[in-house]
Amino acid sequence: FRAYSRPLAELLHFINKYSNNVMTRNLLLALGAEAYGAPGTVEKGRRAISDWLTLQDLGAAQLRVDNGSGLSRQAQVSALTLARVLLKAWHSELMPEFVSTLPLSALDGTLRKRFKKTDLQGKLHMKTGLLNGVRSIAGFMRTRSGRDLVVVSLQNEQGVENHTGTRVQDALLTWLFEQ
Repeated sequence: FRAYSRPLAELLHFINKYSNNVMTRNLLLALGAEAYGAPGTVEKGRRAISDWLTLQDLGAAQLRVDNGSGLSRQAQVSALTLARVLLKAWHSELMPEFVSTLPLSALDGTLRKRFKKTDLQGKLHMKTGLLNGVRSIAGFMRTRSGRDLVVVSLQNEQGVENHTGTRVQDALLTWLFEQ
């Protein structure tokens, strides 16, 4: 059976803005099927991502994909690899479409409640992540001086998923904004 979906840019809006992990897993399966033939499998999807990262010289050895969503104890990525992928996206001809899928600080998605009534409102396009003992945020920011930055913050520590990790991220992002 074959079904056709909405355009990828439209689907990424739901995946990234609202952390739709089921859609992310389906995207992993679709990538595997596209690269290596139907049916799509998690292993084919992992291989498709690894092959693309290697082709782009982005350090595939620093990435372990589990189920596609990142919501897994087995998923791993280094901050450097993630930053390199984001830089690649920033310099892509499809950058505007991709960036628009990321939550916008104080306005929508998983960042809609963060940075309200601060100078960071509307200045961050970032994806968040949360597991017990893990808190992450990564994406793009425009500083007060107008510089565009790629920012990756990956925190691994028991209890960091509570307010401590958010406070550290907020302090880092506020400091970077002023640079």
